[in-house]
Amino acid sequence: IGYVLWYTGVNRIGGARTALYEGLITVVAVATAWLSLSESMTVLQVLGMVLVFFSLYFARRTSNSN
Repeated sequence: IGYVLWYTGVNRIGGARTALYEGLITVVAVATAWLSLSESMTVLQVLGMVLVFFSLYFARRTSNSN
């Protein structure tokens, strides 16, 4: 499923823009482990997630203004 979604994104919006979303893989993995396996989430992981979302927001905002 992951490869299908990835290559669909590459086909529709291009490789560079699709690569922006690569950081979400880790966020989804940590969130899934937290929800389904009752793993604990550390402050560093939460800060990392915030950084990924901030970076994605900033990159999309910058690319939309050009």
